[in-house]
Amino acid sequence: MAMNWRQTVVPDMFDNDIVPFWNGLKQHKFMLSRCRHCGAHYWPMALCPKHEDNTFDDMEWTPTSGRGKIFAWEVVHKVKTPAIEHELPYALVLVELDEGPIFATRLAGRSPPGLTIGLPVEIAYEDVPETGLTLPLFKLST
Repeated sequence: MAMNWRQTVVPDMFDNDIVPFWNGLKQHKFMLSRCRHCGAHYWPMALCPKHEDNTFDDMEWTPTSGRGKIFAWEVVHKVKTPAIEHELPYALVLVELDEGPIFATRLAGRSPPGLTIGLPVEIAYEDVPETGLTLPLFKLST
């Protein structure tokens, strides 16, 4: 049997700066980098451009709502990888998070009909026991 695509996301892929994000997901917390001075959120971790002398010490990882709206989307109908063929069609989405940043992800499950820009979405944590990670998929809000 072919490896499931979820098993291909492994901790060795991550830069140390982003480990707090993945650790938060394991606890089912959607973490973003936040400026300690003005409260602005960023993804991925970045220096806040609003403050000239900002350093990474001025940034912190904080839990957020895990909610947003579809900013853009694409439905995938054809793939070359057999490990994901059975999940077709699925939607790749850019989510404009309530806190501001744009987050690229995938909608959980098959692509629902009627996707439009502006639809509300929320985090759908997907635990992957084989890797010990939790993936940040999103789903339509109910």
